[in-house]
Amino acid sequence: KTVNLEGAAEKQFNEIEKIQKTYKEKIQSATKDLKLSSEMKKNEITKREEATYKNHEAEANTFIEASRKELENEVNTKRESVLNEAEELASRLVDRVVKGL
Repeated sequence: KTVNLEGAAEKQFNEIEKIQKTYKEKIQSATKDLKLSSEMKKNEITKREEATYKNHEAEANTFIEASRKELENEVNTKRESVLNEAEELASRLVDRVVKGL
């Protein structure tokens, strides 16, 4: 009886070891699959966000360039106005100096 029980116990231990091994393999496989899945999703999200960032960056650059050109035109217009006014003032000053002499 004891020998039979011992043999049965040995068979059960072997069966338990096989089940444990299978369980560990399945857990490792599931962990590996989850890692791959999360990496793929992470890369997908990263690419999408990079595209969004680049679109916003392009819009900002366009706005900045348009603003720069607008300010440049405004500065040039004011510069011309000041230079024209300076010529007129210089001419008046010359006239006054000449008349004063």
